[in-house]
Parts: sequence; structure tokens; C-alpha cells
Amino acid sequence: MTRSYKLVTVVLILSLWLVFPLSSSWSQPRKTLKVGYIPIVSVLPLYAAVNNGYFKAKGVEVKLIPMAGGAVIIPAIIGGSLDMGFSAYFPVIAARTRGIDLVIIAATVREIGLPQPYVGVVVRADSGINKAKDLEGKTFAVNTIKAVDWLTTSEWMAINGADAKKVNWVEIPFPAMGGALRTKKVDAITGVDPFMTIELGMGGVKIIGYPFMSVNPKLPVAGFVSTDSWVKKNRDLTDRFVSALYQGTDYINKNPAKRGELVAKFTRVKPALAAKLRFYPGFDRYIDAQALQKTVELAVKWGLISKRVNVKELALPGVLK
Repeated sequence: MTRSYKLVTVVLILSLWLVFPLSSSWSQPRKTLKVGYIPIVSVLPLYAAVNNGYFKAKGVEVKLIPMAGGAVIIPAIIGGSLDMGFSAYFPVIAARTRGIDLVIIAATVREIGLPQPYVGVVVRADSGINKAKDLEGKTFAVNTIKAVDWLTTSEWMAINGADAKKVNWVEIPFPAMGGALRTKKVDAITGVDPFMTIELGMGGVKIIGYPFMSVNPKLPVAGFVSTDSWVKKNRDLTDRFVSALYQGTDYINKNPAKRGELVAKFTRVKPALAAKLRFYPGFDRYIDAQALQKTVELAVKWGLISKRVNVKELALPGVLK
């Protein structure tokens, strides 16, 4: 190749680069991630990241797969049908005590406390149930038995002088809880938005307590998880997913007026109702390590795990503070 030909080639390449500069999405191969989630307000950062194109800007395609809860999301991650998913932190704690290599890759949700707690115990207004003690002998629906809602509700009952062992616990997905309550198949539910606002708006129900806030006003609740083995093989992809997700977190925190709009777009909630939602959690880029350690102690107390685990072993570097 002659010197003049080489010069022309270099000039051509530089010219093309100036006209068509490489964006971050061009410079990295796209990968479709299968992400399990629960269609509730808790995953608003995910909605925002998809809606605003943050994932695409990082060279990531996200396939959202709605699921009933962590009880099905976690097995799907372990089995490989999901790459990652939204889950309460407690299943990760329990899995690690059994030698399963689940790991928290991103923080998302915590209890926000007063003036508007995130999760409430909802009963029929005419049920005669007014306090935790009244739940003894009654049927109580949670999304997953022996998970975070069950754990915190049991502790809330203990704090208020009631015995959770005297409750008939049943599992019902969040969307179906309100119907089960109104048809008297259950006497109480652990409510979360958008469903809690829907039920309160229809009337005939009331909130008698706030388990998460009672246990810890800033309780770390849930985030995104995967397996250690998957992350090690896909660390760059994981980092890009987390970076885009946290952009979504920042957007949600800076634009609270957009929350209802996003809930309406990514769930079946109608826009008029979505605009009225008020039971939102706090959205963070990190997990309070000391607060999460308290969840470990609570799980030991209630016999959900047989040994303590150091929470620093549960998450990727930088997730815990």
C-alpha cells in the first residue's frame, strides 16, 4: 500500500468519525436482558429507565416479564429463564444461608416512614378488626408466606401484643388481594400501591397498621438481584444495566409528578387513578447496611433462617453503605 493511499484511508476514516461519532450504544454490542418484575409502584425506576431510553443509551435491550412476586422470580433467575429480577432482599438472605449464589446488584426500594408509610394492613371497615390483637384467629393474605411482608407483619403483631402464630396465613398475588378481602375469603391483607389506593378509593376498607414502618422507618425492602455466576460472566452488562436503572431512580426522585403517568403506562392502572396514588416508597441508589442487618436478625428471631449472614456478602461492591 502506497503512502498516499494510506493517507487517503486515514483521512476517510477520520471524516466518517466526525460525521457519525460513535455513541455509547453503538460502541457496545446490544444484549437483550430478561428481567422479571412485579407490576407495582416499587419498580418505578425501572419504568423510567425503559421509558426514557436509558437502557438503550447504554447498549442494553430490556425485555420486561411481569410476574406475581419474588417467589416465582427467584426460581426463574436460579433456573436461568431470567437474567435478573426484582425481589425483596430477604429471599437473597435466605438463599445465601443455603449456599445459593444469589446477589443483590442494585438497590431500589425502602420504607419511607411518616407522613405516608409505604405498606399497610388493610381490613374491611365493618370487620370489627381494629388492632393487631384482633387478627388472631383470622385469615391474613400476604404475597408470599415467610417472606418480607409476612416477616414484618408478624413482628408488627408482636410489637403490638399479638401472636402471629394464631393467624391463618395464605398466599394471594397483590392484584387479587382486594377481591379476596371484599368477598370475605380473607380478613386482612398487606396492601401495596397501586392496589391499596384502589381499595381505599372504593370504600369499605381501612388501614389498621403499617408493618414496615413499625419494624424500621427506613426499612430496606427490595431491589434487583441475579446470580453470582451470571454476573461474573456478564459484569460489564450488569454495570450498564445498573447505571441505567439508577438514572431512572434519579429521574423519579426529581420528577415526582411523573410517577402516576409511568405507573399508568407500565401497569393496567388507568391514568385518572394512577394520578391519585400516594403510597410510594423511597427510591435509593444504595442500601443501608446496618438497616439490612436488622432484617437478618429479625429473620433469625422468627426462625426463617438458622444462622446469621454478613450483609456485606449479599451485594455487589458499592450497593451497601
